[in-house]
Amino acid sequence: MLLAALYVIVSIPVTVLKTAPYFLYDSFATKHGYAPSLADPDPQQLLQFLNGYYFWSALPVFPAFVFLRFITARIYAGALLDGAQSGQLPLTSLAENERAVLEQLELLQVRPQLQRHFFVCAIAWFATRTGRVAATVLLIWLWFVFVAQIFIGQFLNYHPLGGWLNQPLVQLPWFHYLPPALKNSGGEIFFTALLFPGFLLCRRFAGWIRTLM
Repeated sequence: MLLAALYVIVSIPVTVLKTAPYFLYDSFATKHGYAPSLADPDPQQLLQFLNGYYFWSALPVFPAFVFLRFITARIYAGALLDGAQSGQLPLTSLAENERAVLEQLELLQVRPQLQRHFFVCAIAWFATRTGRVAATVLLIWLWFVFVAQIFIGQFLNYHPLGGWLNQPLVQLPWFHYLPPALKNSGGEIFFTALLFPGFLLCRRFAGWIRTLM
């Protein structure tokens, strides 16, 4: 639930960055002596502006993408370790690489349960029947707020297909929204999507090489 809330918070500046070009181009065009209105922009000048804008916008967007992945991994690793050490998670249910790492770090000893802090007890309330209902409602609301930002951004500033269907902090870290009249972004989105299966294949190949060695 806290991770969902973090996604909502971090995605707000991303949504602002995604929507801002529509409102910034007029001042940019006036400052550089271009056509002073989006009603009749020069395609080359508009393309130059958008390419530069999205390039620099990637500087905060990509670290945000990595940061959320890092927090997700920490939450998963912490829960995995707590479950294994408390005996609530059978070691047979761990993946082979997870068990190997925990054994290597000598973290598989079952430890006695310590007295819980008040904050932990409050969180544990969400494991009760009433708490689960409340948590489910709150979680649905949080993810709805997260997804709704896409539609809010599109109402303020229309983007092509990638802007409607892709949330760069969750799916593809692709942040380059150009109008179709200037450039078709389909090739870029397709190439970005290919990076993920390519990365997985490389990982499998590296694992196979390690096994042989």
